[in-house]
Amino acid sequence: MHNKIVISFDFGMHYIGMAVGQTITYTANPLKIVIANNGNPIWQQCDKNIQSYKPNILIIGIPIKEKNANISLKKTIIKFSQKIFLRYNIPIIGIDERFTTKESLFRIKEYQFFNRKKRLDKKNNRLDSIAACLLIETWFLSNTKFIDLNFCKT
Repeated sequence: MHNKIVISFDFGMHYIGMAVGQTITYTANPLKIVIANNGNPIWQQCDKNIQSYKPNILIIGIPIKEKNANISLKKTIIKFSQKIFLRYNIPIIGIDERFTTKESLFRIKEYQFFNRKKRLDKKNNRLDSIAACLLIETWFLSNTKFIDLNFCKT
């Protein structure tokens, strides 16, 4: 099997989490948080990760099927996805990102419980990037459940 490198984005208006994964061991690792100003990332930070890892696929977390879903946030994320595609010309997959923040908090608390001497600060220790790892893990578990972002078709 050909190894695929995947980078994911957990979009936020102030912070964008990024993670990298690969299909040999099906693991994902958090990357440094990207600072954003009203949803606009510091592109040099994204560029550095894309150039370093040379991914075959990009994954974007998109909120779907949620009651009282924030439609404007979803539209903002779709626009962000379009910018990502235009900038890097790498295929993009949208993954349902519901509950990734809650699961990330759970993982941090679990880590703190088992590693009492090593405390993790939610803000400084990549909560959004842990959520980005979860997006990759979700895709690994079932890469058939994704959202086709039509603008990515060549």
